[in-house]
Amino acid sequence: MAQADPQLSSGTSIPWYRGLSRYQWWVLIIASMGWMFDTMDQQFFNLGRGPAMQDVLKFDPVGPGLAKLGDRVKTTYTPADLESLVADGLLTAEQKQKLQFDSHGQPRAKVTRKDVASAIGAEILAPRFIEMGVAKLVEVNARAESYDRAALQALVDRSALSTEAVDRLLDDTAAVPESILAHHLGQEIAKTRTDRAGDDSTMIFVMGWAIGGLFFGWIGDSLGRAKTMALTILTYAVFTGLNGLAHDETWFNVMRFLTALGVGGEFAAGAALVAESMPDRSRPAALGTLQALSAAGNMTAAVLSALILPVLGWRWLFAVGAVPGLVAVLVFLKLKEPQKWKQARAKWLAERAQGITTKKSSYLGLLGDHRWRSRAIIGLLLGVVGVGGLWGVAFFTPELNRIIAKTYSLERRDTFVSWAFFLQQFGAFFGISAFTLLSLRVGRRPAFALFFLAAFVVVAYTFLFAHTILEAYILAPLVGFVTLGPFGGYAIYFPELFPTRLRSTGVGFCYNVGRFLAALAPKIKAGLKGMFMAGTLSLPLLPSAVNNAELAIRYGSFLMIFIYLVGLVVVVFAPETKGQPLPED
Repeated sequence: MAQADPQLSSGTSIPWYRGLSRYQWWVLIIASMGWMFDTMDQQFFNLGRGPAMQDVLKFDPVGPGLAKLGDRVKTTYTPADLESLVADGLLTAEQKQKLQFDSHGQPRAKVTRKDVASAIGAEILAPRFIEMGVAKLVEVNARAESYDRAALQALVDRSALSTEAVDRLLDDTAAVPESILAHHLGQEIAKTRTDRAGDDSTMIFVMGWAIGGLFFGWIGDSLGRAKTMALTILTYAVFTGLNGLAHDETWFNVMRFLTALGVGGEFAAGAALVAESMPDRSRPAALGTLQALSAAGNMTAAVLSALILPVLGWRWLFAVGAVPGLVAVLVFLKLKEPQKWKQARAKWLAERAQGITTKKSSYLGLLGDHRWRSRAIIGLLLGVVGVGGLWGVAFFTPELNRIIAKTYSLERRDTFVSWAFFLQQFGAFFGISAFTLLSLRVGRRPAFALFFLAAFVVVAYTFLFAHTILEAYILAPLVGFVTLGPFGGYAIYFPELFPTRLRSTGVGFCYNVGRFLAALAPKIKAGLKGMFMAGTLSLPLLPSAVNNAELAIRYGSFLMIFIYLVGLVVVVFAPETKGQPLPED
């Protein structure tokens, strides 16, 4: 076992960045860029997932609306422009009236292209929604010319309609025609299918992430940290760009899976590269900085989304994700492998050639030795907690915020969702930084325990009780702080668990095998949502979610948050690595 760094054991206070060589700075900068663009890609998916699924499933009204507008497409429309569209039969007088006023009843000087196209496209899609709704009525044997309150209540009893929908449909009338009811049911069916497709795509993405992490983790120990990192960056950049060309759900998910291979592999190679290039006294802070800068990628994604998504749509957002491929070229040309890896690799190859070593590389070495196997299992469980909580709940805040802003126009809603997500990632930067400082002061285990407990409390409150725009803006940075903070711990802690010959493999195992389990989180959440909507599951003291998709999403997310309490149990068995050098054998 290596000897402890004197500065670590003596407690001498020297800024971690003092004395770093040009090569060490270069490693930190390049690795941070790679990881920053990696996380940017992840958030492009989270922010564009809803619109993308709606589009590829052909439920998005904007596309048909733009097609009908043809050469009449403009960036914005004045009241005079809208009047002209009415005169040409492209817009109805009723649609024009709705477009001219915002959700607060205030007149709008200009209306965006997206809102106009959406209004026109909604009329085009109406027959399809009515057909879907009629099919539902046939399924429950409830077709009629019109429906009064008693008839609608019968549909509620058959789990075909929500109680809230009854009041909205009747409003000031005693009965509602079948066409209007069918249209409403069709829209609800479309929303459910879109949500389910988003959950499926997320599961595929997270599983691809796990497979990529395992594969490239092994490659990183064999081929080298820098070369592997370049391959992962190139992989996620190219396939993110191709993702924007998808026109059906299958193509979209295939591209998401291939993108995820690179996304999953980058962290293990980058973290191992930084860990082995830094002196012991600088390593924890450098790794914490690497992870904290990932929040910069998240915030960049939020800003670009706010600028691109409302105007150009999700396809151009994914196209921007291809740009990081240039970083891969830079890594290939300029970045050398760390000396520690080259020495360890050369020693192992020489000993194997001479037949004097029993040490195995890759997963046989990791899981075949009880010292590293126990650490790998602990790291795996910690990864399941953080990744499951993040991808099962916290990264679905855009969907929650779309519910909160449901009365907004499409453009305003997309902008609000993007800026709320920006605040969430702003909080994440400080959460990761705070975790780094806390782990250096009190240790890795107490830091994990504190953040897991805080994540449970904050995220539970958010999904149960956030109902206004102001509340969403206030809670967003807190959610980011507590849910992404532990990822700063993963960057620091996982490389400290394994020797050089197994470090990339071990980090990839801990960070990514847990994703196979975490990949099920969106499906579990969707199952819980269905149980709440069907009435087979309920929460004491809270309103019923029967046939209420919005409440069902909130309640299902709340139950998923209990994974953070599991993390408190795992921490009890985790080894403390504070003040220790990287292990060797």
